[in-house]
Amino acid sequence: MSSLRLREPRSSRLWTRCILTPLLLIGWGLTSACHPRRAASDSASVEAPTTADRRALTATGDWPTLKAEREAAYRDYLLKGNPKAFDWFHSKPLGLQGLPWIVMQVILGMYPDIWAGSEAGESNKLGMGPHPEDFITASGQSAWFDWGTRLKAPTERHGLPYGFESYPDLTGDPATIPQTQNTFFSCAACHTSRIVTQMGGKPAIRYYLGGANSEIEGQLFAGLLLQTVSQLTTIDTEADPAKIVPKEAAVNDFVARLASFDCRLYKPNRGADGLRECQEEKLRILGPTLLQKFNITVGASKLDLAQEEKERAAMQLVQEHVVAVTGAKAPDIGCAAKPADPKAEPLTKLLKQLVASGYKVKVMYMKLGINYPFRPAGVPSNNTNQALRAYFLSEQAKTPPPLFGPRPGQMDAFGLVQGVAYLNALRPDYLMFRFMSPSYFSSKLGGSPSEADRELGQALAGSPDAIQKSACATGNWAQNVGNWYTQAAALSDIKSLYRSSDEKQANWDGNEGAGARVLASGLSSVGDPSKVFTEIHETANAFIDQLPAPPYPFEDATSPDFYQSALRGQALFNEEKSCARCHKAESMGIFNVGTDLNRASAVWAPETRLGLIALTMAACEAGKNRVQSGAAWIKSELGSDGLYWCEKIGGQKPENMKTYMEDIFRPIRGGVQSKQPLGYKADMLYGIWGDAPYLHNGSVPTLREMLMSRAERMAALAKRGDAQRFIRGNLVYDQENGGFLATAPKIDQYVEGDNLHYGWFDVSQRGNSNAGHEFFHKEYVFDETSRTWVGKAGTEFSESEKWDVVHYLKLK
Repeated sequence: MSSLRLREPRSSRLWTRCILTPLLLIGWGLTSACHPRRAASDSASVEAPTTADRRALTATGDWPTLKAEREAAYRDYLLKGNPKAFDWFHSKPLGLQGLPWIVMQVILGMYPDIWAGSEAGESNKLGMGPHPEDFITASGQSAWFDWGTRLKAPTERHGLPYGFESYPDLTGDPATIPQTQNTFFSCAACHTSRIVTQMGGKPAIRYYLGGANSEIEGQLFAGLLLQTVSQLTTIDTEADPAKIVPKEAAVNDFVARLASFDCRLYKPNRGADGLRECQEEKLRILGPTLLQKFNITVGASKLDLAQEEKERAAMQLVQEHVVAVTGAKAPDIGCAAKPADPKAEPLTKLLKQLVASGYKVKVMYMKLGINYPFRPAGVPSNNTNQALRAYFLSEQAKTPPPLFGPRPGQMDAFGLVQGVAYLNALRPDYLMFRFMSPSYFSSKLGGSPSEADRELGQALAGSPDAIQKSACATGNWAQNVGNWYTQAAALSDIKSLYRSSDEKQANWDGNEGAGARVLASGLSSVGDPSKVFTEIHETANAFIDQLPAPPYPFEDATSPDFYQSALRGQALFNEEKSCARCHKAESMGIFNVGTDLNRASAVWAPETRLGLIALTMAACEAGKNRVQSGAAWIKSELGSDGLYWCEKIGGQKPENMKTYMEDIFRPIRGGVQSKQPLGYKADMLYGIWGDAPYLHNGSVPTLREMLMSRAERMAALAKRGDAQRFIRGNLVYDQENGGFLATAPKIDQYVEGDNLHYGWFDVSQRGNSNAGHEFFHKEYVFDETSRTWVGKAGTEFSESEKWDVVHYLKLK
């Protein structure tokens, strides 16, 4: 991997030194898909509304006119149609599981060798750039709507990298410090694309809200967090969480830095600052006892610089206090956990929270992750059906990808996310199991949601009630983990979210209905149902339903020859037996098209299925209860009046819960009990020009290579200089082939001061194959032997026709 921070004095890079804190496990919901594949006559096509971004190229007679209409529709939707939802999408966190903003600043300053990049001058490894409003554009608008060519002065920029937001902790969790400004991802962190090009001979960048972030290293964060906690505690040498204790010298240094943090640099959210707010935050985190030792005046409206020096001179007083704090044991995690003490000193809570976060990473990645999806060659569970068993065995022969990355633009998508269910299953309050009970199903649906889920319960433990009795009492859930944890690394790309109302199935493999996609994603991101920011998810689901796709922005499309080629490609795409047979609005087809099945196969386990359903419903109920009790964190855009998410869809209260619940409980595909095949769904491909790389695992760099056989794709890799690898994370757009340049970017290709982040993608590794979707034919047939769709002999597109289709896809 290589990752570079462009030229800028180190003292001006404060904004890059604040990263999120909780375990990032995005996977069940918003990591769904929008890329090419194939389906049969699965359902009747529903005519899409004739909005500008969905209109045929022939609607206006020329591309510049249609492009202007689409650009206006995109801009007006964000600024006029849904300004509140637009604001929430990028400026509110998905959940309140993070550590305080100041704490992260201190940790990053203490351990630059962990968080900074491997190249000189790089400030973070997570692939997060400046905020769109930090760029200067010719029009004066933000880089959401115009090309940014320069960065503002560091003092004028946002206090956080784009996609990270802070919000006061209002959860009421006795184990955390109330009211602290905690940092976490917003929806936009993963679902905003950045495109780099040349404007007037100079580098320029633009952001597209709703697109796929091809840089973010969310899974790598977990590894960096574990490294950090190992510096502060004995987590790397202690297997028993009850025996993990802080390291005195490191914690002394940490507290000293925290107490002396320069409040002139306090910018937690939207560039907010304030000396008084900073001192109040120190009081919340360190507690009055320690601050009294430093004689800090919290209520001061202005920070006296002499007082700041006095704080630094008194650092020797820290050790006496911290020694007493470190005497407290780290929290037990799992069945042995005891209720948190709400009266515990804030610093004690903070240290325990750090240990708990690190230990979760250790369990989910270093234990479950290595032993199952990323383990060396092994034999899958006997509970696996024969087709899956054969597939898993073939995958186990391959080298797994690195556990934590580098993996720009790619997330774990259901594989390691099973660890969320595992950890919550061991909670003593049985929060998740309450929502598996037949009585709960009966009260909400008049019975179990489907026969398939009833079978899953029976396959697991006889009944959902038996799960609750056995999980902690006998440890069955943990003891049998090898029988249900996925045997495949189920990594997949982030997707774009344009016009989601045309997609009636969520995720790459359609294992959820569209109504469930956002809340389920929030749960799998945050991990704790009680801390999911459900108010935002209710609004976000409606927001992405009608979010227009931005038009292809480059000048090559304005030439008459390009437009005529695209028109020919449109005709080819829409032939009766061609691409549009699958890629149509509200398609319900799920088919094996010869790509890696790891993502599709990761959802078959009964425990995983029931666990994630239960956790989603727990998050739903927690949000509903906040609204009903008057404790909502923010007012929902849809104005639920206490009915809340699970009982409202699209702003309308349904007659009963059934519609939304059916979206959550959609029968599993390709699993032990299901007769449906494993595979992936076809989407409408809105804005596909900016969604590279392609396929569910991001193994195909460009649109042109999507119209190649695997042998041709491998030849294209070799032509770039490597027989089986290409670079991901380069934001420089490949205007010829449609996608990003798949070679290492150069520092002078980006706006000065911006952030580069890229890494190698190896198509030979487990789950990374670039085979499949070889639909460079006008017609195709289903091969019963391979159980895949293949092009029909004699119907292959000519070379010129392939370019016509590529040009059309750029403008689609």
